[in-house]
Amino acid sequence: MESTKERITYAALQLFAEKGYQTVTVKEIADKVNIKAPSLYKHFKNKQEIFTSCKDLFYHRMHEVHDQLHMPDSTRPAFAYQSATTQKIIEIAENLFEFYLTDEVAANFRKILLIERYHNKELNQMYEEIFIDGAIDYEEKVFAELVEQGAFKKTEPHLLAIKFYAPIYFLIQKYEQRTESIEEGKEALKQVIIEFCQLYSNKEG
Repeated sequence: MESTKERITYAALQLFAEKGYQTVTVKEIADKVNIKAPSLYKHFKNKQEIFTSCKDLFYHRMHEVHDQLHMPDSTRPAFAYQSATTQKIIEIAENLFEFYLTDEVAANFRKILLIERYHNKELNQMYEEIFIDGAIDYEEKVFAELVEQGAFKKTEPHLLAIKFYAPIYFLIQKYEQRTESIEEGKEALKQVIIEFCQLYSNKEG
């Protein structure tokens, strides 16, 4: 059973995603949880602290999913670079695609950053660290290891990262408001990865 603090965090996450962090009031959050504002302050000092709780929840969910998929940065047995097949790469990409578009925590937190990145430099930096520069840096490290292990052809890892991630980023944007068509998006993603691997991978399957 969720604690009151958890209920506040989830309620805030939803409201921030719908209206943006700046416009939501502490009273609105309290009303959604069906408690009085003074009761909310027993759990959080202010709205910024509530947002921090939302952020922490997002990072927890993200690392949890990375662990489930045995991704290279997971705490569980790592991704086997030398045996990275096209099918394995598709499996990871499809799961992450669905996670960022449909997971209650991930999808809402991403929407918050999208809304606020044009008004808040700190949140824009967070958005770029997670979904742009940080994503490219992460993929570059993965491809550097794949090239080193001989699973991928000798190509500049940074360029591989951009070529791999750019269509994924585009498809996430495209299906942001079309989650009912997510299977269509996953099929498009699959075809993109198959073509990418045909061009750059030394592995089959």
